[in-house]
Amino acid sequence: GGKGYRTASSKGGWSDAGSSAGKGGKGKGGSDASSSVGKSKGKGSTSGRGEKKPMWELMKDTRSQGWTRMPFDFSVEAEAAFVGKASLPVVVGQGSWNTKGARYSLHFGKMTCLLKDSHGEKLVPLRRLDGQENQTHPDPKSEHPRLARLKSGVINDWLTDDAFFTAFSAHIGLGAVDPSTIFAFKHNEDWRGYTREFKPSKRGGVDYYVPIGCKRFAVKVKGKYDGGDNTWMRMDDKGWAVAYHGTSQAGCWAILQQGLQAGGGQAHASGTDVRTGQTIGKGIYCSPGLSVPLNYGDKGASIAGHPVQIVMQCRVRPSAIKRCHDENSNRDAYWVINDPNDIRPYGVLVKPK
Repeated sequence: GGKGYRTASSKGGWSDAGSSAGKGGKGKGGSDASSSVGKSKGKGSTSGRGEKKPMWELMKDTRSQGWTRMPFDFSVEAEAAFVGKASLPVVVGQGSWNTKGARYSLHFGKMTCLLKDSHGEKLVPLRRLDGQENQTHPDPKSEHPRLARLKSGVINDWLTDDAFFTAFSAHIGLGAVDPSTIFAFKHNEDWRGYTREFKPSKRGGVDYYVPIGCKRFAVKVKGKYDGGDNTWMRMDDKGWAVAYHGTSQAGCWAILQQGLQAGGGQAHASGTDVRTGQTIGKGIYCSPGLSVPLNYGDKGASIAGHPVQIVMQCRVRPSAIKRCHDENSNRDAYWVINDPNDIRPYGVLVKPK
């Protein structure tokens, strides 16, 4: 259930609904069918008595602007939270239909959903339909607030995939190289503009805090390690922990090509792990928090004429972490990873100054 979560009272907060498509398939009792803007394709959700109930849909791809009907059980629980004016951090979606481990954090005030699945995290539009499949929330007479914000951001946004890769290429002399051989831009995540933190989740048994204020350009890593086994990227305790490592624009290429390597500064090499008492030794320095890596990043980096800071977002093998400090009491703790094979970069974070 909702172990570790508290309840709050004001409408417009976040509530968590975990899962992806249910077992019911399309149609009654668990549809997950895509549809166009307006009325959805497929039949409405019904109760055991045949009565049509309100339905909930997500726009998982804002480029195509098609709505995806969520499973019946998801809609029932989301509706209960909505009617009950649920707020952060009420958790729903713990039923047996949770088969794929995705998590849906619903913001009823903005009608958005923070979708977390095996591909990463993204904020997508959310809407509610009544039993006759007419949109009730947000106001159907106005553009969805999330889409309006995205439209405004696209027009004014300088930190595009092209701008990022142009700056990236210029620092390493790549020339005419296909970005898709290095990056998986479709999995980018953008946390600029957020001022409040999301509740931490677990990665490899360690708290993971979303890098607020940054845009992540996803590195192409699927199937690259462990004979194609992507377990290390899981978003739960079976995956590896998340860590950050500050670098320069030029340093990104070396890291992506050769992996992270131990640097010359080894201030804690003769120290001991605060938990195990083991000698820390030489290795790669990183942190579960973003503040320290940002300070070590390139002070003169820029993209499209805008000053930025660069940090590598990595996964680290939990058992390989040597702790100079304990992250439970110091989020900006220093970690040391002795073996380069135990730390894997999977994203380039760009934080505008």
